[in-house]
Amino acid sequence: MSQAQVNSDLSVMSNAITSLVATGDAVLASNKATITCGTVSNCVEIVVDSNATTGVDTLNINFSNANSDAKCIALQNVIDAQQYPMKLRGRSAKFQ
Repeated sequence: MSQAQVNSDLSVMSNAITSLVATGDAVLASNKATITCGTVSNCVEIVVDSNATTGVDTLNINFSNANSDAKCIALQNVIDAQQYPMKLRGRSAKFQ
């Protein structure tokens, strides 16, 4: 986003994703990063959906079942799920 574009490779858009992949705490596949936390291999999923027709790019955050894993639950609790889906680019994107 700092270069005024959305990239389907999330590691290009986020140093944090790059670090998580490097440490084995995330798996990157196309426009999706799946984050491991505690014993849950898919605790959080970060997805960028691009619609070429409308020109709207949207960031989505999905949570899996934490299965009572305290670390995964803690990670999910610090993410404000009400902020997602978040438009990254398009006519209705709002920059603050």
